[in-house]
Amino acid sequence: MNNAGSDVWVMPSTGGEPIRLTHHNGRGLDNLVVTWSPDSQFILYLSQHRQWNRLVRELYRVPVAGGLPEAMPLDNAVGMGTYGPDGHTFAYNRLLAPHGNWKRYNGGMSREVFTYDFETRSSQQLTASGGMDAFPMWHGQKIYYLSDRDSNRRANIWVLDLKSRREKQLTFFTDYDIDTPALGGDAVTFQQGGKLYRLDLPSERLTEVPVSLPGDNVRLEKRLRAVGNQVRGEAIVRDGDLDLPDRINYAISPDGHHGLFSARGDLFIVPTGEGKSSNVTQTPAAEEDAPSWSPDGSRIAYVTEVAGTPQVAVRAVNNGSERVITRFEKGYFFTPVFSPDGRSLSFSDGDHRLWQVGLSGGAPIEVARDKRQGIRDQVYSPDGRWLAFSMAGTAKRRDIYLYDLATGRTHRLGKGEGTEANPAWSPDSRRLYFTSSRYVHAVPSDQEIDFAMVKSTGVYVVDLPQDPARIAQEDLMSNATVVAIEPANIVQLNVRDDGIYYLSQPLSTFDGFLKGEKSALHRFDFETEQDTVLAEDLDSYSLALVGQKVLIKRGGDYAVLDVPRGHVGKKEQSLDLSGLSMLVDPAIEWAQMFNSAWRLQRDLLVSQEMNGQDWDKVRDSYAKLLPLLGSRADLNWLIGEMMGELSNSHMSVGGGDDGHTDSRANRPRLGIDWVLDPDSGRYRISKIFPGDNTLPEYRSPLRQPGLAVKEGDYVLAINGKELQAPLVPDELLQGLAVSEPVELTIAVGPKEPRRALRVKPVASEVNLRELDWIERNRQSVERLSDGRVGYVYLADMGQHGLAQFTRQFYSQMGKQALVLDVRWNAGGSVADYLIERLRRTQVGFNGNRAGAMDTQPQELLAGPKAVLINQWSGSNGELFPYLFQEYGLGKAVGKRTWGGLRGYNGNVQLADGGYITIPSRAVYDMRGQEVVENHGVDPDVEVENMPADILAGHDAQLEAAVKLMVDAIAD
Repeated sequence: MNNAGSDVWVMPSTGGEPIRLTHHNGRGLDNLVVTWSPDSQFILYLSQHRQWNRLVRELYRVPVAGGLPEAMPLDNAVGMGTYGPDGHTFAYNRLLAPHGNWKRYNGGMSREVFTYDFETRSSQQLTASGGMDAFPMWHGQKIYYLSDRDSNRRANIWVLDLKSRREKQLTFFTDYDIDTPALGGDAVTFQQGGKLYRLDLPSERLTEVPVSLPGDNVRLEKRLRAVGNQVRGEAIVRDGDLDLPDRINYAISPDGHHGLFSARGDLFIVPTGEGKSSNVTQTPAAEEDAPSWSPDGSRIAYVTEVAGTPQVAVRAVNNGSERVITRFEKGYFFTPVFSPDGRSLSFSDGDHRLWQVGLSGGAPIEVARDKRQGIRDQVYSPDGRWLAFSMAGTAKRRDIYLYDLATGRTHRLGKGEGTEANPAWSPDSRRLYFTSSRYVHAVPSDQEIDFAMVKSTGVYVVDLPQDPARIAQEDLMSNATVVAIEPANIVQLNVRDDGIYYLSQPLSTFDGFLKGEKSALHRFDFETEQDTVLAEDLDSYSLALVGQKVLIKRGGDYAVLDVPRGHVGKKEQSLDLSGLSMLVDPAIEWAQMFNSAWRLQRDLLVSQEMNGQDWDKVRDSYAKLLPLLGSRADLNWLIGEMMGELSNSHMSVGGGDDGHTDSRANRPRLGIDWVLDPDSGRYRISKIFPGDNTLPEYRSPLRQPGLAVKEGDYVLAINGKELQAPLVPDELLQGLAVSEPVELTIAVGPKEPRRALRVKPVASEVNLRELDWIERNRQSVERLSDGRVGYVYLADMGQHGLAQFTRQFYSQMGKQALVLDVRWNAGGSVADYLIERLRRTQVGFNGNRAGAMDTQPQELLAGPKAVLINQWSGSNGELFPYLFQEYGLGKAVGKRTWGGLRGYNGNVQLADGGYITIPSRAVYDMRGQEVVENHGVDPDVEVENMPADILAGHDAQLEAAVKLMVDAIAD
C-alpha cells in the first residue's frame, strides 16, 4: 500500500521491479491478497471496489499478466482461504476478522473453516471451536489453520486431518499470538513475538528462521518536523455524556501578546505580534498538553508525564525549570486553572473528579465528583474566595456549585430545573453569570409529529450575598435574572469590565451544522446593552485576562482579534504557526506513544479491573518488542496487539506520522460495471446504477439528462486515451480528479460511429450500489407478500441510517407488517430513537369529514414486525435488535450479531497525530448484567445464507422473515 491506496502488485521472487495489477485505490485492509490460483496464472484477492457495503469484501482473481479482475463465483461472506489439491475446492473462512486486534473473541463473527467447491457450489463446515479458526492452509490431506482454542486462548497452529477428521495442536506458544501464517511449498511460515518461524511439511517440525537486514533504517533517523499543523485545539479525550464542549487546549496570555499551544507533545509560545516562537519544554520522552497561563503571565501550568505517569506541573515562562505539583499514581488530567493570586490550581480528571492543589506543597484536595459527567468549566472568583463549577445534580441536569476555599464546603445553587453551566464571575466577585437551558423553543418536524427543543440557552446572573453563611441558607437561584441576550446555543462565556463575551454555535446536525447558520463570538456591552458580533465561523476562543485581545480558532488556523471597548470592527491578524518545529527521534517517540496508549486504557477504560488482565504484566510483555520496531506501522501493530489482550470491542489504533506528507489519491467513479468483449478487446457497460438524482448523495453520473447512455454501449476512450485490453478502465481513471469532468468516447459497437460526452464523476459508488440492493430486496418482499409487507433497510445508526428510516418507513404506513433489515449495520447512536418510533401502540383512529381514517397516535405501523440480523450487525446496530427483542416488538431472524456494545467517544490522539479508541461505557440489563459484549444478539429464528443460494438469487434470511410476517398476518 502507498499513497495511491492499497492494490495488488506482483514481482519476481528473485527480486525486480513490481508490477501493479489493480487500480482500485483501496483503503486499509482492502484489495487484500488471499492466495494464488493452482496454475499460478491468477492472484485471488479480497476487495470492496464493487461492494454496496463497506463492511464486506468480495473475492476476485486478477491475471498475473494483467487485465480486468473477475469476481469469483462465491458470495461476499468470505475471508482468507486456500485451494485444495483438486484445484476447484477452496478451504476458507466465511469472515475476514471481527475488528481490530480483538483476542479471545466469541461473538457472531467468530471464524470457522469451511470448504466450497467452485464447480458444484456445495459447501461444508469443518471446524466449530466457537472462537477463532482462521487462515486455513491446505496441504495434501491436511488443513492447517490458526486457532485460539487452547486453554490459554493463544493463537497457535493447528491441523485437521481430512481422513480421520482429527484435530491436533502443533505449536504451543503462550507469550504472544502467531500472526498471519502463510503456506508456501512444503512449509508454513509465520511471525510470532518478533521472530520468523518455519513449520516444515509434512514433518511438522518447527524451526526459527534467522533474519538479518543489514543497513541503516532511514525511518529511525532523527528528523526535523514542522508541527504547526499538529496543534491541538481541544482536549484529546471527549466525554460522551457531557453536554458541554470540552475545555479548549490553547490559551492567550493575560496581556494578549502571546499564544500558548500544545503540538506533538511539546508546548510552544507564539507571539501575537512581532517576535519569535519558542519551544518551552523540549521533552521527547514525555508529552506535555493542556496548557494555561498564570494571571500575571509569568508562569504556565500544564499536564506532563513523570516516569510515564501524568502529573500537573508549572514552570516560569522565561527559561524556568519544570516543577511537578502532583504525585498521582495514575489518572488522566484536563487543563489546570490558576487561582487569581497564582498560588493554587484547579483541574479535573478522567474519573469526573475536580481537584484543588496549592503550589506551595501538600496533596491535592478532591473538591467534587460527578459520576455521570465530567467537570470542565471550573473558574475561581477574582477575590479568590470561591471556585464555581457545574455538575449533574438531578438526573442528567447540571447545576452551578460553589466551593468555599476557606472552609472546604460545597454549595449547590440550583434544583436541576435547567442545564446550568459555564459560570463566569464579575470582576468584583459579587455577581455570578452562567448559562442555562431554560427557554423552550419547540421546532416541529416536517416529516412526522415530533418536536425538537433548540436554542434553549440564555445567560443569567445571580447576586451573591457578602456573608458566606447566607449562600448556604438562601435559595439564590430564585433571585437569578436573565441578561438581555438572545437565546442561542451558547457554549463559552466570559465576563470582563466592559461586558459579557460568549460563543454561540449553529444548530448541530449529524454531519456538522445546519446550513445557513454561523458560529459567532459576541460581546454584550454592560453600558449600552448592545450585542456585537466580533467574529464569525470560529470553533472556540481564548480571551485575554487584562488585554483587549482574543485568540480564535478556525479549524487548524488561529487568529488574534483586537477588541477594545466600543470597537465594532473586525481587525483580525492570522497567527503564523508554520515556523513551529521540533527534532523528532522516532524510537523515543514511539516508546512514549506505546506507554501513553497503555496508560490511557488503564485510566479511562470502562472496566477498572481491565477485564481481569494483569495490565502491568501485559505492558511489560509487549514493551520487550519495542526495540524491534522498524516503522510507524509496526508501532500501530504493537499497540493493537497489546490492547487486544483486553478482549474488548471498539478498540482500534491507526494513523500517525509515517513519513508521507501528501494525501492519498482517490480516483473518479462512474457508477457502472464493466465487461470485456474478448473478440475486440474493448469494454462495454454491463450495468448502470440508476441511483436517485433527486438526492445529491445518490447522483448517478451516467443517468444525467441529455447523456443518452445505455447498458451495452462501448466506452472506447477515456479523456482521449484509447481503452483497450490489456489496459483496464480503472487504469485510465487513475490520477484523474474527482472534481473534474471525465470525457468518455461512446459507441454502440467497437467499430461504430463515436461520440464524446462529458460526465461528472462521483468519489464513491457505495450509495448507488446500496440503493440498487435495497430496491431489489424491496421488490422481493413485495412479490413474496403480495404487497402486504413493508421493507426498511438501515445501513447504520447515524445520519445515513436515519435518512433511510425517514424515507422508507413513513412511506409504508399502509403495509400490514414490516421487515426491518439491520444486516451489515455499522452502528451509530439512533437505536433508541428508532425503537421509540416502533413502540407506538394504536389505541384508536383519527378521522375527518371526508371519511379518511388514520391511526391514533399517528405515524405508526400497527402490524407484526421482524428484524433481520447477521454477523456484521454491530454496535448500535445490534443494540437495535436487542431492544427490539426486549420490548417484544417481534422476532430477530438471521445469524448472531458481532457482539460489541462497549461504546467509545471518538478517537484519542497520540503525540504524532495517530490515535487509539477507548471503550468507556457498557450496556446492562435490568438485573445489572452486561449484555451482548463478546457474544452478540441471538436470533429467534436462525437462518444462514449459503453461497449457492445467494448465487442462485435467493436471500434465505429475507425470505424467512417475509414468510414469518405473512403467517403472522394470516393469524
